[in-house]
Amino acid sequence: MTDTAPGRWADFWAEQSTALNSPLANDNADRYGAEMRLLFHDVDPRRVLELGCGDGALFTSLGFDRAERYLGVDFSARMLEEMRRRHPGVDVREAGGHVFEVDEQFDLIFSAATVQYFDREMLAGHIERSARMLAPAGRLVCASTPWRRMRWAYARGDVARRARRPLPLALAAHAKRLVNDNMGYWHDIPEVRQMAAANGLEVDFFGSLTYPYRFHFVLRHRS
Repeated sequence: MTDTAPGRWADFWAEQSTALNSPLANDNADRYGAEMRLLFHDVDPRRVLELGCGDGALFTSLGFDRAERYLGVDFSARMLEEMRRRHPGVDVREAGGHVFEVDEQFDLIFSAATVQYFDREMLAGHIERSARMLAPAGRLVCASTPWRRMRWAYARGDVARRARRPLPLALAAHAKRLVNDNMGYWHDIPEVRQMAAANGLEVDFFGSLTYPYRFHFVLRHRS
């Protein structure tokens, strides 16, 4: 593989050939895609860069099949094989989204459930590189990001699709995630706002309709 996310995430996703998101597994990609499209409704995404494109499950639902220029990036070769099978002729590259950069400008730089595998330093680098690739009126969309201040509510079952856990079980689940969280990194709004400001970007935040313990953030060049 080329540039990848650290250790276990690269190893894990190298063996996957399909997305694990429950809305996609349940054939609800169109509904999930409709929520994502709201995040860039004010942009004509003629030139699209998708980081963490995976197997292409959202490609059509997001409208990326209508883009004049589409470039998909993922560090899993098996996922990209499935993407090519679903969407023959699509331009994809094997690389880590946190380090990817090309000498092009895009109207939309999009990722969904991807920056959760970036630690704080990786996310800051991703925003910095994306700012250079973003067209003057473009949008950088980081969708479905685990929200740190909702971590306890998730462990307790208040914001997940399951019954609420008894307190001892919730405490055990929360403690386990603090040590080794298979969801990756939980980010928070103040740190993202700081990263945006460091790169001369404005940022808006939105709660997730599908996953209440996640948030979306959309960055753009200052007007």
